[in-house]
Amino acid sequence: MHPDVICGLDIGASSIRAVIVQSLEPHLKNPKGFSLEGQEGILGFAMSPTKGFSKGAVTNLSLLSDVIEDIVSKAEVMADRRVRRLITNISGVHIRTFRSRGSVHISDRPSEITKEDIDRCIESAKLIAMSLDREVIHLVEEQFYIDDKMRIDDPLGLFGSKLDLDLNIITLLVSTLQNITKAVNLAGYEVEDVVISGMGTALSVFNDGELEGGAVVIDVGRDLTEAA
Repeated sequence: MHPDVICGLDIGASSIRAVIVQSLEPHLKNPKGFSLEGQEGILGFAMSPTKGFSKGAVTNLSLLSDVIEDIVSKAEVMADRRVRRLITNISGVHIRTFRSRGSVHISDRPSEITKEDIDRCIESAKLIAMSLDREVIHLVEEQFYIDDKMRIDDPLGLFGSKLDLDLNIITLLVSTLQNITKAVNLAGYEVEDVVISGMGTALSVFNDGELEGGAVVIDVGRDLTEAA
């Protein structure tokens, strides 16, 4: 698999789609940690009616894996590329978001905030009580605070004694992730990454200003209507 080739798998209630693209420039990161679009060229695409999947859950493992194998192989033929790993979506009523706050002491006397300090703050915010049947899939940094007063988008390089973070933790059921991963594996591929459908849709239609200012996208599907 070429390092600049990406295969995306969209598992929906009515259809399943596979697209193979070649990245023409690296993906960028904005201060919130969102992945911004680079330029991509579509090499191959295929879709088929959904089988073995309903309301965000796998209902027939064999049927779903057969459809995945069929459409990805067709996209490969069109793209004249072989892929081994897929980036797939997950949706459903089982998705839950938790809001948490992390806090770390930098020093008694204000000093420069480093990436290690930011990482420690994120790890602190991740320490919430959560049942063992849930898996963290996305961490969305909402707002940093320096010394309990200054609201900061990106604290790196600034000075302070204490750093706080409001963090949105997006989770899903472990069993749902395991079932989709197994369906992809049975089709002969590996899951490289997973994206919550609503977040993927929002990142594809909103620009940086809309993401920073706040916006809502509503995705109306056959079985589910999602807002992100």
